[in-house]
Amino acid sequence: MLRALPPPARYPVVTPQGLVRTAVVIDVETIGLDPDHPIIDLAIQRIAFDARGMIVRVGQVRQWFEDPGTAIPAEITRLTGITDADVIGKRIDADEAASLIISTTVAIAHNTAFDAPRVERRLSAIAGHAWACSCNEVAWPKLGFDGRKIGKRTWRREIAAADEPASREWLRDVCSCGQPRVTHMTWNQWHRG
Repeated sequence: MLRALPPPARYPVVTPQGLVRTAVVIDVETIGLDPDHPIIDLAIQRIAFDARGMIVRVGQVRQWFEDPGTAIPAEITRLTGITDADVIGKRIDADEAASLIISTTVAIAHNTAFDAPRVERRLSAIAGHAWACSCNEVAWPKLGFDGRKIGKRTWRREIAAADEPASREWLRDVCSCGQPRVTHMTWNQWHRG
């Protein structure tokens, strides 16, 4: 059964063991699929995870709408529920959003190939930040889901992966080197140079 993560104060976290690192989970909506289509919705939630990859703290969701300066296509409104009235005259707080991202070890998106270039274009201060992709880096069938797209459905507004066990499973998933996936990806990012 799909469900959103509980509010941060009620999220079932564990006692940290070892080094604690932070990540942000990011979701982006735009007015289309082209790389130059502007962002109309940016949502970020900060989490902390320990050396085992277990979530030990969950922060509040931050969400900003942004006026694209043009009408939102009807298909985008149908897909996202975001209307012209939601975004009119609104702007992303670029300083706050960039600060949230930069202060973490890694940014996680469900479709990093889509989200990362758009966020980096809008928030140039985060260019080069480490990213992880829950669409391509989670073994969804192993977790009992029939495909990778399943997680995106619950990210909308809640910034959650398919369900709380799947989110935690992804963070504690161990790579062939014996380290949690997030730790391994972050190490690789730091050493790419």
